[in-house]
Amino acid sequence: MNFFIHVTRNYYLCDFGYTNGDGFLAPYRGVRYHMQEWNSCRVPPANEYEFFDKTNAKARNVIERSFGILKVRWAILRKMPIDPLEAESLEIDNPTNDPDVAYIEQVEPSYQWTNWRDNLARAMFQEWRDNH
Repeated sequence: MNFFIHVTRNYYLCDFGYTNGDGFLAPYRGVRYHMQEWNSCRVPPANEYEFFDKTNAKARNVIERSFGILKVRWAILRKMPIDPLEAESLEIDNPTNDPDVAYIEQVEPSYQWTNWRDNLARAMFQEWRDNH
């Protein structure tokens, strides 16, 4: 059963529940991560890993709040299955024959994806430092 659709050139912004692999951008493990950890102290990020995890957490927080607002507005979204076992009962097809759409059955760690995340984190941190 396929649970995710991956459109190339895009990715899922995810938490520690996922590995950092093709199409899944996860935070660094063992680095400050939750928004309450960042809000409880006024110490700026010390390195690119902390900065990346802070930015990742902030973006996910906005996304989760947005889904909450959408669910309040449209009741049908409150009934959408989020549990993979519940989703198993649904027939999921690829209605388009778009070559950029592929189903993901499992996420494997990817050296190439990790390098991409490391380069992104370095660039983000450097830009932040240059502007502060």
